[in-house]
Amino acid sequence: MLPAVGSNKFQSLLSQINALITIDQLEPGSRLPSERELAERLGSSRATVREVLRSLELLGIITTRRGEGTFLSEMEGNQFVEILAFYILRDAKSEQELLELWVLLEANAIYLAAKHATENDMYKLDMHVVQMHKVKDNQVHFQKEVRNFHHTLVRSAHHSLLLKIWRLVVEYGNTLPSPFQQEDVDRAIQSRKSLIACVRAKECWTAMARLLQLAQ
Repeated sequence: MLPAVGSNKFQSLLSQINALITIDQLEPGSRLPSERELAERLGSSRATVREVLRSLELLGIITTRRGEGTFLSEMEGNQFVEILAFYILRDAKSEQELLELWVLLEANAIYLAAKHATENDMYKLDMHVVQMHKVKDNQVHFQKEVRNFHHTLVRSAHHSLLLKIWRLVVEYGNTLPSPFQQEDVDRAIQSRKSLIACVRAKECWTAMARLLQLAQ
């Protein structure tokens, strides 16, 4: 009899497969061992291993290619990951917690951006400020450009996991006002110029402090 999904035995086998992926240093696109090899290494039946692999495939974690084998999937764009993240975020005790997480993620992003931003990143940030000037009389377009600025800022950290988490938090909180929103347009533009100057000068801690001031 196969272990039920959610049972301790099933969860234990999932954990063992996860550990095996780590031990074998498998990355997205890597081929997993065959069912037979997994069963032998995990001390389980092939039927049980097959059921666990089917569950992982339904979640989009692995992909089976006929005649080739089973491969670890890319998580980028995985809808199940996004759905799971939204359920986790629903547990936030208040909107305030979500906004605080948003700020913490961007604060760490700008710290990393000050270390890793490229000339192309800096050019894009400069262009966002130029565009802010052009649309500052249109509040809707202006706020959209501010959001684009922050998106580019987080991308400039060159930290893929941070970017993914930030996107999920921002998408989930898209009905809330940005924690970095400023009513004074000219002040908002000047604040972004100041952030760019810190990132360009690679002043990590100053950049982080300036960003946190925007959220106060």
